[in-house]
This record gives sequence, C-alpha cells and structure tokens, in this order.
Amino acid sequence: MVKPGGLVGLNESTWLQPPSPELIAWLSQDMAANATAHTAEEWEGLLESAGLQDLVVRISKVDTRKEVLGLFRRYGCGGFLQIIGRALTLYLRNPEYRNFVRETREGGIIPENTQDYLGYGLYIGRKP
Repeated sequence: MVKPGGLVGLNESTWLQPPSPELIAWLSQDMAANATAHTAEEWEGLLESAGLQDLVVRISKVDTRKEVLGLFRRYGCGGFLQIIGRALTLYLRNPEYRNFVRETREGGIIPENTQDYLGYGLYIGRKP
C-alpha cells in the first residue's frame, strides 16, 4: 500500500532490445518457472496501469566488472575464500553438484551476448 503522494520504486530486469527465444527461455529457467523481464515501455505501461504518475525511468546495462568489484567489497577477501572453500567442498562431496558443474562448463552459464539484451531499469512513480 502506498499513501496518496507516496512513491513506488522498482529495480527490475529489463530487455534492452528484443530478445531471442533462447534468451527468454534461459531467463525463465534461471529466475523462476514463470518469471520474465519486460521492456522499459512495458514496465512503464504496468506502472501507469497501476495508477502511478510522474514516472521516472532509468535504463542501464549490467557492468560485470563493477558487479564483481561490488561483491568483493561487500564480502571481502575472506568472504570470497569461504565461498570458494564451500564450493570446493560441495564439489568433492556431492556427485549431483559435480554433474551440474560439468554441464555448466559444457553448455555455459548464460547465452552469448546476454549483456547486449538484458539490463536493468529503475522505475519510480508517484501515487496521486
């Protein structure tokens, strides 16, 4: 619920350009069974249909280098070492995880050029 005059803000996955069926399928399985991204225009339409006004929309590409540096700052060197240690332990103890890693190495984690299609949008609207 938002009081009259209150603001609603969203940080959402956003298609920067029309995606291929492969990208749509990957995003659906990666995020959740029925999850999808929308274009900025679609997000804007959803906010307008919810009755929000004075919309502010900012679209950005994901900068992988900045994301990794941000994670490193957040968790520090010790935190990354713990993450690597846990992953290694899981790999050594769990055959299902080893299969997952093998399949990922063979098929890749994400489709090629995903960063050209999928970014994020910051959406802000005011309830009248």
